[in-house]
Amino acid sequence: MLALLVLFVLVGGCSGQVNRCGKESEVVLLFVHIFKAAGSSVRTLLRRYAEKCERKWVCLIECSEGGAEKNGVVQCRLRDTVNVGRQALFSRAPGRHSKLRRNPSAELVGLEAEVIGGHYYYGMHGILAPGRSYAYFTVLREPVATWISGIRYHDRALRSVESVAAAAAASLPPTASKQKYANAMSYLVPADQRRGVSARVKLEISRTNLRDFRVVGLVESWSATVDALAAVLDADLAIPSFWDRHKSLSRNTASGQFGGRDVVSILRRDETLWGRVRAFLDVETRLYADAIARHAHTCRQVLGDKCPLERTVFLRSLNASLLAPDILPSRALADAMRRDATRRDE
Repeated sequence: MLALLVLFVLVGGCSGQVNRCGKESEVVLLFVHIFKAAGSSVRTLLRRYAEKCERKWVCLIECSEGGAEKNGVVQCRLRDTVNVGRQALFSRAPGRHSKLRRNPSAELVGLEAEVIGGHYYYGMHGILAPGRSYAYFTVLREPVATWISGIRYHDRALRSVESVAAAAAASLPPTASKQKYANAMSYLVPADQRRGVSARVKLEISRTNLRDFRVVGLVESWSATVDALAAVLDADLAIPSFWDRHKSLSRNTASGQFGGRDVVSILRRDETLWGRVRAFLDVETRLYADAIARHAHTCRQVLGDKCPLERTVFLRSLNASLLAPDILPSRALADAMRRDATRRDE
């Protein structure tokens, strides 16, 4: 277990009290919600967990600068809370007679919140009061799937597989462009480290920061993701039926009776076009390869012998679930697995 959260007796949080799940709250969970990667399902899970286990949930959305603290506030809008009143998270603005209504106080969120979820960037642990232990958690998804899903999300008028494929093709940068798709990567690089650096540099920063995550989940390995999260939040499995209920992933569905696999099938028909897709997704796909290795590593680290991810079976199952397994660079995945194994042996 992570170190005891010593400041609970000072901040009016759980104050050392045992919650209804039978364990003393010990760690602040920071859920980085990556766009189109089961974030809504995770937020629902964490919100219900907070209600059931008497934890203080804070959900942050519409973040600018990744939610980085500025002038004493978190640059995100407060969406909803559980077990903590909204007014407890807003401080009085200097020289004003009313409290800030949009951006919560970084200091108060850092003192009160026990589970923080939202579209913020890695680095939110910086607002926590000194001495508070934290654990990062995120979920990644195959890049070609998030790319296509994002296109459908931003244009709900795309109601046929052909129209989505055409929109995807039209969204690609010129062949000679250095522009690369960055979805998960955009959340793993703090705002103050992203200006004026190349996609390759951002990839290395993302890889480094991903190693600070207690649990790295995958949409394509959802059951193991929930098992690992349960081990962090409910080590004694006081509420096993709760976690079992959430092992079935509910996906957001756009209009039309087709999926990402159908869109990929159309894009593949033109070899030149498919080559451009691969080039555009290349850097994000390399990060996803690292995430696969980190997913397996965090599963073993948290669950030990109970981790269900036997290497060969896991990779075979993953390969079968991907929309475009040929995009995943086998060498990058092998390198990621090897780096993970090396760190375990050190």
